[in-house]
Amino acid sequence: VVYAEPGADAKEVAVYDGADAADTEIEIENGGEVDIAATLWGGSANRRGDSVSAGDQHLGQAASCYANGAVDNPNWYAFGVDVQVYTAHTGQAGVIRFERGDDPFIVGVVAVAQPHV
Repeated sequence: VVYAEPGADAKEVAVYDGADAADTEIEIENGGEVDIAATLWGGSANRRGDSVSAGDQHLGQAASCYANGAVDNPNWYAFGVDVQVYTAHTGQAGVIRFERGDDPFIVGVVAVAQPHV
């Protein structure tokens, strides 16, 4: 959902639907404060090595879904949905990176909002 908020600074918004490869890179042309909203499919909090970053800023584990209550073990791998929102500060140009590591997730929809140029 993209909306106008009276009095808010104007931002440019780009929406990416799906990824061409397992590890995904999205270029940020003008940098500054960047808001990132991402939906990932199939990630697990117990598989390690996955990450998301923007420019040189590490934003955390990309997929962190737990399947509590699915079985009597919260460490059991189950297909999950991760929806995360991040705010990052990048230089003039940067790259948003989703890296899978040992976690077999799929990058779904990613929305990026950055200052209007």
